[in-house]
Amino acid sequence: TPHDDTNVLIALTAKDLNPGIKIISRVRQHENIKQLKRAGADVIISPSLTSGNLMAVAVSNSNSVELIGELLTTSRGANVHQRRVLDPEIGKSPKALKGIVVLGLVRKGNNIGPGDLDGQILRKNDEIILIE
Repeated sequence: TPHDDTNVLIALTAKDLNPGIKIISRVRQHENIKQLKRAGADVIISPSLTSGNLMAVAVSNSNSVELIGELLTTSRGANVHQRRVLDPEIGKSPKALKGIVVLGLVRKGNNIGPGDLDGQILRKNDEIILIE
């Protein structure tokens, strides 16, 4: 919903009914992210914060914003997704994988961003966030 207080209540109710449910919620006010996390939201998206960041980037890097828009629109060719590491990839560097661009790594529920991929070696049960 467009109302943070309603989204907190929805998250609390959903987690009470099904503690294992994955909750994806939106937030309007940045300061309400903490409350949504406490309520059990697993993924919190802030359209206003995201669009504000994109507008700031657009001031000096308009092509970057176009590329980000393309990545977010799968119908235009770029496909961003997450998948488990394949057996032949175990033991390799994320940057050494052929035919894909690895944006991040998920290991034991923790995100490892693009700036921290150097020196990482892929392990069984890791997941990669990639562009194909």
